[in-house]
Amino acid sequence: MNTKNLLYVLLLALSGLPMHATSVAETYAKNKNLYLVDTIKVVIYSEDGADIVTQSESERPGIDGTFRSLDDVVFERLMYLDAKRFKMLPDEEAIDKNLQAVQKENNLNPEQLKNVFKQAGYTFEEGRMEFARMTAVGSMLEFRIRSRLIVPEREVVAYYNEHPVMEPASYYIERAVVPVEGDEATFEERLKKFIVGKHSMAIVWSAPFWINEADLAEDKQFITTMKEGSISDPHKIAEGFELFHLKQAKPERPVPLEARYREIANILRKPRYDFLMEDYKKNLFNASSIIYFDEADKKVK
Repeated sequence: MNTKNLLYVLLLALSGLPMHATSVAETYAKNKNLYLVDTIKVVIYSEDGADIVTQSESERPGIDGTFRSLDDVVFERLMYLDAKRFKMLPDEEAIDKNLQAVQKENNLNPEQLKNVFKQAGYTFEEGRMEFARMTAVGSMLEFRIRSRLIVPEREVVAYYNEHPVMEPASYYIERAVVPVEGDEATFEERLKKFIVGKHSMAIVWSAPFWINEADLAEDKQFITTMKEGSISDPHKIAEGFELFHLKQAKPERPVPLEARYREIANILRKPRYDFLMEDYKKNLFNASSIIYFDEADKKVK
């Protein structure tokens, strides 16, 4: 293709004027020397400005590598225009500062950052522009949504009481394996006297450890009936006799509120977040004129 034809296609495809959609299709169909470089998928008009979404923009992933639907891309552009309305667009200094922070957090040098953009299908300048857009969108989400997601403590406490989560019964035990000395039956009797405090023996105990009731083997369930401070009856194993010393027992009990507070707050925020996000999206779409050039892309908002 010669330079004149290439320039013509680019001007038609990227002009941003809806009236050119028919002429692009007709010109492309009639002139086989022309090659379609890109085409407009959506034109957005709002009181805060206008924007276009090209096919290449709708098909490539974001700079974070995630693929987005056309609807997601349009919503993102509307949020960006909303940020423009509230003068919340980052300036050049802020963009550079944020990019430097990203590099530092991910241990990237400038060339590695450029490579990250390249792998997502962006030149450095395109990636920088997309990063600025993401920063503006994040500011709007903070302003419009996240700042309104405070959950009162009383609601967290009410949820905690209505949805208890139990910690299982657990046992803090020591284990000892005592090799048999002399006659086995006589040695076992000595162990039994030691257990009730009528005989002294040098027993080497393991480091104490916690174990949940559900993790006890079937033949160790007797531990659940032991009293704190007691030693189990000797049990014959290949290496000698096995003993257990129960140092502490914790019955089944509710997980403390402090341990669940953040989790519960997040659970309660989720429906609020979904409602506010959907309401924000609906308002943005309703306040804008959005023209889809492909009939298949038109959706009821």
